[in-house]
Amino acid sequence: MEDADRHGGLLFSKLIGFDAEGNPKNEVADSIEVNDGNTEYTITLKKGWKFTDGTEVKAENFTRAWSYGANAANAQLGASSFTPIQGFEDLQKDGLKGDEQLSGLTVADDYTFTVKLNAPSSVFKALLGSTEYAPLPDSFFDDPDSFGENPVGNGTYKFDSWDHNQSIKLSKNLDYKGSFPARNDGVWFMVYTDPQSAYADVEAGNLDSMNTVPASALSTFESDDQVQAVNEPGIVSRSFTFAALGPLCPNAFWRRGTRVSTTAGR
Repeated sequence: MEDADRHGGLLFSKLIGFDAEGNPKNEVADSIEVNDGNTEYTITLKKGWKFTDGTEVKAENFTRAWSYGANAANAQLGASSFTPIQGFEDLQKDGLKGDEQLSGLTVADDYTFTVKLNAPSSVFKALLGSTEYAPLPDSFFDDPDSFGENPVGNGTYKFDSWDHNQSIKLSKNLDYKGSFPARNDGVWFMVYTDPQSAYADVEAGNLDSMNTVPASALSTFESDDQVQAVNEPGIVSRSFTFAALGPLCPNAFWRRGTRVSTTAGR
């Protein structure tokens, strides 16, 4: 199973989660209120929600995490997720130290903070369920590198061990208090460099599931009696991006033609 976001999704609970039908449900959030103009969100947290190191999840664990993710000095891949929040552009300037905070985030108390947006958005709440918007414990900011080797979350599962390029082991978080409790004692992620090898392990019963299908099995996996195939609509987004500069950048005519052909084929 190669999707890194799945690991984060199990280790971290966000302000909201989504049920099997895609409906949002409050997780760490007790309430999320929005003003009439859809430009300011007031978020109140549930008290007593803890990270697996025993520390409590508080408002600053969200605001500091989001600011860290948005700050260009920290070079986070998901930084653009915070574009809607006021102060994002200020955190893209040169000469930052990395600890500057998004000006649109204001902590009122340990369990309440507000988010001011650059423009009205009625769908901002949905972003709060993405992994980029997860909270981070104080220990992360003390030593991000060490945290990356031994992460501490607040989700359904907790981190046990990591054999680099081989496997990641998670176990059930017995202190989890949200709406999506684990139905097993743990999850073992196996790392594959070839989806064909992973599929062969599914067929042999050595791997429980995988979220992709090798090209060689695209036409046969649903009738393969050695696997339990699932091919249904889901909550997922797929995209591709053209290079903006350099020799690999296609001309405008080619990009426009690709857009027309993909839209017609939807």
